[in-house]
Amino acid sequence: MSRNRLPRWVRGRQVGVAYASIVLIVTGVLQVVPEGARERIVQEASTNLVNLRDKPLTVLAASAFVLGSWTSIAQLPVLVLGYGAVQRWLGWRASVLAGVLGHVGATLFVAVLLVTGIARGDVALRVAAETDVGISYGLASVGGLLVARVGRRWLPAYLAGAAGYLVYGLFADRSFTAVGHLVAFGIGTALTVFTGRHRT
Repeated sequence: MSRNRLPRWVRGRQVGVAYASIVLIVTGVLQVVPEGARERIVQEASTNLVNLRDKPLTVLAASAFVLGSWTSIAQLPVLVLGYGAVQRWLGWRASVLAGVLGHVGATLFVAVLLVTGIARGDVALRVAAETDVGISYGLASVGGLLVARVGRRWLPAYLAGAAGYLVYGLFADRSFTAVGHLVAFGIGTALTVFTGRHRT
């Protein structure tokens, strides 16, 4: 199908729409399988320390398409808009790259924190097997990259909103996942140095 034959709302957002569609299908399938099987599938896709040690490439890829709960599908419209904004601005490769770097970079950073914490006795050993899946690291990275796209008029509000969300997560959740969101946003923001002439 040619680009012109795509529905208007899809044009320039193919990466986000395709990604969200896959995640939605996976989520739907997980809702109809027996609960025990669902828990095993999510656990097998998790980027916890055990899986990162045994099958790092598999879980780094799989975890990006599995949601921790069905209620997380509320993030999918934001995913389509965020990835779509980057695709329309810099192209589909840049949108994929921003998401992948954010997801992988933040996941590995959090893994290093956990390993260090466990080694020092500051983090319980059971954390090594806890479930960690979702689209949020990649989405946070895309949001960080879009800092360079937001016009000067709206940039303070955009940064304030992002900072509020990230800081709230750190204090409300007190989890390593919240740290991962902050790292992923930082990765995306760092990528803005490569946008060059594309800046607004």
